[in-house]
Amino acid sequence: MELTTLDGARRYLEEAIFPAARQIMQEDGEHYPLAFILATCAPDGDALDTPVLFPFPYASVASATGLQYDHRGREIFVRAIQALSRQTQALGVVYISEAWSVCRSIDDGRPIERPSEAPDRQEILSILLDHRSGRIFCHAPIVRAEGGQVTLGDFVCHVEGTDDYSYGRLVNLLGRAEPPDAEA
Repeated sequence: MELTTLDGARRYLEEAIFPAARQIMQEDGEHYPLAFILATCAPDGDALDTPVLFPFPYASVASATGLQYDHRGREIFVRAIQALSRQTQALGVVYISEAWSVCRSIDDGRPIERPSEAPDRQEILSILLDHRSGRIFCHAPIVRAEGGQVTLGDFVCHVEGTDDYSYGRLVNLLGRAEPPDAEA
């Protein structure tokens, strides 16, 4: 599979990652956060014939009150992914996690709140591809039926620069320089 272009990496998402994520959700009822680094060389510097997926797990902190989001852990996770991406000359990083989503315009007059606190939130499985050639954010609604059966709806993808979709907080997993602020 051709992973050096954004279109090739998107086909990889559609043909391999989406079906695997769908199977995990159906079998396990959940999908733990996970990143795959599309590496072109091993961490020791040896070149690879084809890009390799290095899985990199990420977990929140368990507490007596349930699973708590670990903000400091997120920072460490991002820095580790960025360092390993540079070390392996990564073509991209795929990040998969469950999330809450809210579909609304910023100027709709309602106060801005975290999606997890919004009454009209929707549970989704999100897949972010941060590739050398651009970013693609895909999401599918998670449907939880009575009796515990979990299924995913259809994936919808947004390509960076083609719409005004918000990509969330983990958008710079390759660690590339972002464009300077226009006001700076």
